Amino acid sequence: MSDPVYTTAAMEPARIERELRGLWTKLAEEKNTDIPLITKHAVNLIAVVADSKGAEAVSTAAAVLSKRHPGRFITIVLNPDKDALRNREAGSSQCILSLACSAETCYEHIVIPNLPGQASGLPQVAKTLLHHELPIILWWRYLFHTGEPLFQEFSAIADQVILDSVTIKNPQSGFTRILELLQGRKNQGVRDINWTRLTPWRVALAGFYDITAYRPFLDNINHIEIEYSHQLSRHHLINNSQVLLIFGWLASRLGWCLHSGIIEEQPEILYRVDAVSANGHPIICHFRIFAAASHRDAGIKQIRLTAEGSPYAQFGITLCEDTQHLQTRINLPENSPPEKITCLDVGSEIDLVANEMTAGAQDGIYQQTLEYLGGNTILWRSGEGRDTGS
Repeated sequence: MSDPVYTTAAMEPARIERELRGLWTKLAEEKNTDIPLITKHAVNLIAVVADSKGAEAVSTAAAVLSKRHPGRFITIVLNPDKDALRNREAGSSQCILSLACSAETCYEHIVIPNLPGQASGLPQVAKTLLHHELPIILWWRYLFHTGEPLFQEFSAIADQVILDSVTIKNPQSGFTRILELLQGRKNQGVRDINWTRLTPWRVALAGFYDITAYRPFLDNINHIEIEYSHQLSRHHLINNSQVLLIFGWLASRLGWCLHSGIIEEQPEILYRVDAVSANGHPIICHFRIFAAASHRDAGIKQIRLTAEGSPYAQFGITLCEDTQHLQTRINLPENSPPEKITCLDVGSEIDLVANEMTAGAQDGIYQQTLEYLGGNTILWRSGEGRDTGS
């Protein structure tokens, strides 16, 4: 991939297109070759980000994604930095345009800042710049607020939406909104990269149930523990969507009936949900929380399924210290199998987005998990996760 060439243009679609044509001409002259530039476009990607750091992340992603999905990338920066605002005050509301080519394909990247008074016009500007004969993908790389008007407008444009439920501010309303999207877009995808991150955990848990000899012990499970780390704040911990997704998936697959909401046993440390298994056994589910050094360190650390009666048995999955592997331990009354190490290979954020861009179809198990979480209103009865106007 060649180094991108850059220019700027006012936030007017006609001027942006004109400047892009100028970049194509400039790049062709710089290549100084008889081989023409291939202007193949296969997709439109609109990425909505928080700030300049998010824009830089998408710029890096565009160079990688374009190898599999060449096309036009449009980044909307909702909270531009001070330099962009100073340029605005100077009468220059500039978009940043870039173009780069490899031996196979080229891609265009348009970065549009959200400047004071212009937010409502951003969806229309982006829509005008799209190649409408090609698929339109929205990558919502921003906090997921249920009532965000811009999300509603951008998602209405897109054929497919890629979001990250780890950013939802409120689990009850956030998951409900995602479910509404899934139900309202029957032939168009809504993909959650946070769900994909949990795939190794789900595979490991499902693996316990694949062994016929383990079933009698698993049928007597009466205590579930999920340990999770995040950056503690004054807000209730239960906003951590990974805990709820893995719990909702497990409970919905096994047919558990909930009979208590989320109870705060120790503020920001321990939460409890009571359930009944399909065979009538009571189950206590604990969500145990620890502080994470940074946002990147947050996530599920350990899951334990325990049958505390006689015979005692425990099935555990732990994230290894290298954060790249999962360790499975099974403690049975006799003949406990050896520990097993498996690779936690879900790829980077760019890998996840690249895969979701081609996935397209809805994930039925994901939808059923959200339906379970949303349908169990008792889960929210204690007031945890109530919508506060987000």
